[in-house]
Amino acid sequence: QRIFTAILDGPEWRDFWEQPATLGRYPETASGDAAQSLWVLSQRVLRFSNRTWSAEDENIEPLLASIRANAGGQLLTAALLQASALDQANHILNTAHEQGRYCQNGKRTDVGTISKTIVTKFFAADIQAWSAQVSQRHYEIQTALSALESALTDVAPAAYRSWMEKRDAVLQQLYTGPREHVHTVQRALDNC
Repeated sequence: QRIFTAILDGPEWRDFWEQPATLGRYPETASGDAAQSLWVLSQRVLRFSNRTWSAEDENIEPLLASIRANAGGQLLTAALLQASALDQANHILNTAHEQGRYCQNGKRTDVGTISKTIVTKFFAADIQAWSAQVSQRHYEIQTALSALESALTDVAPAAYRSWMEKRDAVLQQLYTGPREHVHTVQRALDNC
């Protein structure tokens, strides 16, 4: 319980997950330092859980200081931004498709051609590249995050476990959102 309180209920962990007002140039400006510190911290907690803790493992303050840099919050904000933008794009595509604006008489309309060009130019070129970088950031912290939280789940309060589930559902959208969008694009624009 004390380890949970010191790490997952401490101010550094809250700072790690604090969502910024803006993302700036995230993810290209993000550092891997927090992910590395999170990994080392998770290994120390695992050694404590396995009773193989050493005196060297006791100095966790520098690791906690390193994870303060809201890397988790940036990731959550990026995931929410992506989900919102893709939901909006899917709504527009579905509505126009249902209204027959992309295809008429088995042929793509001018609106369909323009929409296809926009999707190819912006989604495939820019948005997917950004999404891949954000997913890479998620991948960098996911293993350490899972190891750390798994070691402490038994002592985590229900409120924390509930927050974890909500957070993980948001982060899962980093992978499912683009796939669903591609499916929506194909259904709306490629079926003439």
